[in-house]
Amino acid sequence: MRHFIKRMFIVIVFMVLLGVGILHGHSLYKGRQLDKAFENKAINQFDVVTIDGTDVAYRSYGDKSHEAMVFVHGFLGSSYDYRHIVTAFFDDYYVMAIDLVGFGHSDKPLDFSYTTIGHAVLLHEVLEALDITAYHLLAHSMGARVGLYHTYLYPDGVMSLTLISPAGIEDREVSRIPPKFFYDYIFKNYTLQRLAFRDVNAQDAYRDSRYFDPLYYFSKDIPAIILQKMNQDQATIDWTKILDTITTETLIVVGEKDTWTPLSISEIYEEKLENTRLITIPDTGHLPMIESSDRLIEAIQIYLS
Repeated sequence: MRHFIKRMFIVIVFMVLLGVGILHGHSLYKGRQLDKAFENKAINQFDVVTIDGTDVAYRSYGDKSHEAMVFVHGFLGSSYDYRHIVTAFFDDYYVMAIDLVGFGHSDKPLDFSYTTIGHAVLLHEVLEALDITAYHLLAHSMGARVGLYHTYLYPDGVMSLTLISPAGIEDREVSRIPPKFFYDYIFKNYTLQRLAFRDVNAQDAYRDSRYFDPLYYFSKDIPAIILQKMNQDQATIDWTKILDTITTETLIVVGEKDTWTPLSISEIYEEKLENTRLITIPDTGHLPMIESSDRLIEAIQIYLS
């Protein structure tokens, strides 16, 4: 019996490793396909500003003499997430969308502090380098936390704040960081990410590879050691104190069917922030700038007018 159990255990382990290997091979194949498909496409058209030796990618549109709009993406996102939004504004605004350090086309240094505070300060340094001193700040998901902390640090520059599907303000404790193997073979796996992101959009029409592949195109290139550091780099923030001090006019937009950062989170922000307006978009999940871009544009235009 012992020999049988031992052999069965060996067979199970072998099958699991074989499955992981097959999925990893498929991911490498899909990655090469995407690199070829997106070559010389708009997804790879961007500018760079260097801050203390770190290249930060951004996309900009419109006349720089106009009022500025600055877009910040969420976790595993990029400036390309706003491709359906920016075209509605660059006739009247100077529009700039950043790739936070560690994401998109920006550098991914090991010595960067991948915290809300670190991103908020770097955003200020980028805007200062680009001579953008007053701006409407629009931020999504994890980026909304960055936007809030940035507004707390630099309130004079932020003309208005728009939080899109904002992540919550609860700080989590990091007890155990997964090994690099987990990120390389599990977290960054194309098939598993696709399954995990299936409900990021509420409408079936926005759940196919056309909308997932641009997200994966960037997330696949984040080194495992950087993903580890992102998980590890946490800073305890007294959000109650911070929210009490923010008086900037704020718009919150959330998808009615968002299961990643549900409406209840936005309602907490609405309660705690002054000068706040909350709008829900029907039949929409966590990425309204992809799934309901027209309705998000309308909400922003009405708010800014």
